[in-house]
Amino acid sequence: MSDLRITQLDSGLTVATERVPGALSVAAGVWVGVGSRDETPELSGVSHFLEHLLFKGTSSRSAQEISRAVDRVGGDFNAFTAKEYTAYYCRLPARHVAFAVDLLGDVLVRPALRDADVESERQVILEELAMDDDAPDDVANRAFVRQLFADHPLGRDPAGDRQTVMEISAEDVRRFFAAPTGRGPWSCPSPARTTTTTCSPPWPARSPR
Repeated sequence: MSDLRITQLDSGLTVATERVPGALSVAAGVWVGVGSRDETPELSGVSHFLEHLLFKGTSSRSAQEISRAVDRVGGDFNAFTAKEYTAYYCRLPARHVAFAVDLLGDVLVRPALRDADVESERQVILEELAMDDDAPDDVANRAFVRQLFADHPLGRDPAGDRQTVMEISAEDVRRFFAAPTGRGPWSCPSPARTTTTTCSPPWPARSPR
């Protein structure tokens, strides 16, 4: 039987842990309560842009080092952006839980957010938008949501649109990442709007000191 615990720290950070006897892997994630509904019309898609950039390296790890380190232990590192949150997660063999937590903390708190990476990821995102336009179900869903929510932020696609993606600058992304607390900020990211999660085998009991 699993042991699920949810703890709120004094900083406002929510920590959810589940210990599953017999599990051989760990899933660790960070859920930031900021998504496309928190963006201004001019910055539509900036949360998704930031999601891409957090994989491009930190002050201590390059993008290649991140990718190779995860691959080396047989893991998976990914993310997705929704209308009301952005999620980052690792799935690894259980013995590498400390690495998963360290990696998530590094990319979320110390991303490089370099100008050159913004330009390279801009092209990747534009290609993703073009692929979505080739999927009839995606096109129909976007049209339905626009009609349903009209001019409300929930009516916008989390990926943004071509115009906003073309116009978002590196400085726009950095300001969005480091914005003060309030509706729509990351604040690197804001603990009160963040939940960390781990699901793993039971941890060994600590020896008494």
